[in-house]
Amino acid sequence: MAVMAYSAGIQKILGVPKLSDGKAEPTAVVIGEVLTEWNLKDRIVVVCFVTTAVNTGGKSGVCLRLEMMPHKPLLYFVCRHHPLEILLDKVFSSLFKEQSKGPEVSLFLDFRNMWPQIDQTKYSTAMNDKTIMLRVQSWYEEIIQLSQAFLQQTASPRLSLTLIKELASHTNQAIRDAATKAFSRHLWYLSEVTVGLALFDEEVSIMEKREMVHRISTVKGLEKPSPLLHLTTEDVVSKNLSKFFTSTTKKLLQHLDIDLSFLGTDPVTWATTEAYARGKERVTKLLVTNEVAECGVAAIQEFTKNGRTKQEDQLDC
Repeated sequence: MAVMAYSAGIQKILGVPKLSDGKAEPTAVVIGEVLTEWNLKDRIVVVCFVTTAVNTGGKSGVCLRLEMMPHKPLLYFVCRHHPLEILLDKVFSSLFKEQSKGPEVSLFLDFRNMWPQIDQTKYSTAMNDKTIMLRVQSWYEEIIQLSQAFLQQTASPRLSLTLIKELASHTNQAIRDAATKAFSRHLWYLSEVTVGLALFDEEVSIMEKREMVHRISTVKGLEKPSPLLHLTTEDVVSKNLSKFFTSTTKKLLQHLDIDLSFLGTDPVTWATTEAYARGKERVTKLLVTNEVAECGVAAIQEFTKNGRTKQEDQLDC
């Protein structure tokens, strides 16, 4: 396992500890030991991770255990790739009835198994059937559109809300049901805290930002909000972005050490406000994908392949 740290544009491999197993407790302990070795345990503000049960378990996940070490809440910035990969997988399965749980695609396995029973001297493919081809073409167009949405996604509450609304209004029921069910379980960037990132989104209107500020000052939020939004799809799509804001949203700014004074000014002036400019710079540098860790793993794998790496403790990580 690679433990990576990122700050102010600098990323570093802190360690490559060996895990006794992949469960939450030993994983959190090992990460804690690495952070202690680097004297970083009390300086971690944000954790970026994939949304597996081991990481996100509400009672004993790795993230919760890491929060208990410095005894302070952490910001959860889930890897944007992982939920969207799940979304695409569920949509593909709904269209092609793919039920395989292994690395091979069952659709192709079925074809391979049926091949000996087909008269190979006279057969036709779907390419010769206009009705089937139109249906397949429509399916692939749907997959391509969702893939484009996947590639556009960043740590943007606005884009998360836009995507769930588009999915909920999709004309294809199979896609609509599969996609909304999958993505509604990963609305991490619409929680009471992380939704605050929208304050620095240039695509959000001035009117909407005024409403956000108003709700921060007037709507009392939860003392200990969940890092994941728990609402039905119907409730989510009925709201504007500002409706997710509460007084608790200020915690995002406090965690990131952003001066809150800009909240006392009209959003139309924020572009020329020093506190806002510094906050925006900090937010835009945040990593919201697991690419740093993936690069670290790739570097480690390359290291273990070179001829100078012979010791077992260097290879076994």
